[in-house]
Amino acid sequence: MAFQQTFAFAQDLPSPREGRASAREGLAPIPPRSFLATLPKEGEAKRVDPTEGKVKPSASPQPEDTTPPSREQILQQLRVQAGCISTVEAAAGPTVETFSAGHSDIDAMLPRGGLKVDSVTHWIGDNHSNATCALSLVTAAGRIAAHPGPLVVVAREADFYPPAAVSLGIPADRIIWVRPNSHADAVWSIDQSLRCESVAAVWSVVGAQLDDRDARRFQLASETGGTPGLFVRPIVTRGRPSFAETSFHVAMARDVRFESKKQTAYPALRVTLDRCRGSAGGTATTVLIDDGGRLISLTQNSAARDTTNKHLRSVPYHETAAVRLASELAHPKTKTRPAERRRA
Repeated sequence: MAFQQTFAFAQDLPSPREGRASAREGLAPIPPRSFLATLPKEGEAKRVDPTEGKVKPSASPQPEDTTPPSREQILQQLRVQAGCISTVEAAAGPTVETFSAGHSDIDAMLPRGGLKVDSVTHWIGDNHSNATCALSLVTAAGRIAAHPGPLVVVAREADFYPPAAVSLGIPADRIIWVRPNSHADAVWSIDQSLRCESVAAVWSVVGAQLDDRDARRFQLASETGGTPGLFVRPIVTRGRPSFAETSFHVAMARDVRFESKKQTAYPALRVTLDRCRGSAGGTATTVLIDDGGRLISLTQNSAARDTTNKHLRSVPYHETAAVRLASELAHPKTKTRPAERRRA
C-alpha cells in the first residue's frame, strides 16, 4: 500500500524539462536547472552583473575575401600537398649534404647537383653485365674519397670482383665485403650498415625479390645513419614503384665507341634518369669508363667531347669486339713456363 502511494506521488510531480505547474493544488513547479545554477549558495552573496538586461551591440560582420587565388598560389599549395615535387629548393625541403654521382653531366640531371647522402640510389642495368656495376662503383669511389669511412659491399662472390673495384679507384683496405648466405641475411646486413654513421657508403646487388617493406626499411635506415645506399637492380624492376630517392637506367650505347692509343675499344654507356624526387626525369647522357676508372662524357654539350672527338667512330659493336678478341689472341699476356715446355 505504501509503495502504491509513493508511486502515485511520483506521477504527480511535474516534468523538469517542461517546467510547468503541477495539476494538483499545493504543489509548486520545479524550477529548471539553469535557474538553480544562478541561485547563490548558503553564505554567499549574490553577484550582480551590471550588464544584465542590456542589449550588447553585435559586432559588424567582416566582408569575406572573394578574390580567387592566383595560379602561383594554387601551384605552391599543390607542391606542398604532393610532397614538394618541385625543382625549387625552397619547396623541395631543407638543404642537405650531397656528393657527386661520378661526373658533372650526371650531376646536372639531378635537382640538387648530386646525390643525397641520406638516400638510396638504384642503378638499373639494361642487361646482366658488369657495366652497371662498374658505373655504380665509380660513384662509390668518389664518395669514399670525401668520407673517411669504409665501403661496405654486400654481395655474393659472383656479383663482386675486388680487383675491378680497386682498378676503379677504391682502396682494398677500405672495403668491407659481406657475403650473405640468403636474401634475409643480405637485407639484415644492408640495414645495419646503412644505420652506421661511420660507413661511407653501402654497395650491393639487390635482386627482384626485394619487397616494398624491405625497400622502405633501407630508405629509413639511410636517413637514420646518413649513409648512402648504391644498389644495382635488374631490368625487370624498372618502372615499378620504389622508395629510392633516385633511379638510373644504364644501357649500352652501341652506336658509339671510344678508342685509345692502345687500340682498345671501350663501350659507351647511356645513363638515363628515370626518377628523382624534385625532378621530372627523362634526361640522359652518354659516358664511358677509361683505364683509370674515370668517367668521360660523350654528349655533344660537354666540353670533354672536343678533346676526345678524334677517338670516336660509329661502328657496329660486334666489329670492335672481334678486333679486341683477335688482338688478345695474337698477343697473349701469359707465357708458357719452362716446365711445360720440357713436358711438351
